[in-house]
Amino acid sequence: MLAGIGAMLLRQARIGQLPLYVHPRYSPLIVTTGVVMLLLGGFRLFQRTQAPEELQRRLPIYGLLLAPLLLGVLIPAKPAGSALIDAQQLNTVGRTYGREAAPITDDTASWNLLDWMYARYTLPPEQTDGKPVDVVGFVYRAPGQSGEHFSVVRYTLACCVADRRGVSLPVRWVGADGLRNDQWVRVTGAIVAQPGEVMAELTVVNAQVEPVEQPKEPYLYSYQ
Repeated sequence: MLAGIGAMLLRQARIGQLPLYVHPRYSPLIVTTGVVMLLLGGFRLFQRTQAPEELQRRLPIYGLLLAPLLLGVLIPAKPAGSALIDAQQLNTVGRTYGREAAPITDDTASWNLLDWMYARYTLPPEQTDGKPVDVVGFVYRAPGQSGEHFSVVRYTLACCVADRRGVSLPVRWVGADGLRNDQWVRVTGAIVAQPGEVMAELTVVNAQVEPVEQPKEPYLYSYQ
């Protein structure tokens, strides 16, 4: 078990799938853990003291323990998508771990979806109204949503997928009906900002939408 889990962690690191699970800052720690577990597992194999009959009786238990390991190897990893979105949790601040709660530049065309989320809370609507937008994310259309509206979304991580939060911008685009959930797109346009009860309501208008490949690191990080 030790050797198998260690080998799986190293395999996930080698094929570049660790960023689908955790913040990249933890990748070196996971690789180190994988190496240690692989070495410990190999060492224990040479120290095996169980009789063959005892080992045979334990095979069903070992099989159950190995099932998650096999699933981790056989099932391709993919980033969290639209099926896990809770619309009420979109654009909530969450944990920042010291990140400044505001975009770090006045060039709004360089802002990602996390920057726009902070702008909702920290800037008055008149400071973002009419500003240019250029963001990448996946498509989300809420159940029953139709017409010219969709949201472009990405998840943010502070640590791992378990603490993910969705950040988004609503988009008004005539071709929205031709988009499918989880399709990655690049959205450019301009912001229409209006006051809201808790935060500014932002919408991308005059939008241009083009399909793009899923980024190598599909998440945004609230702790750099």
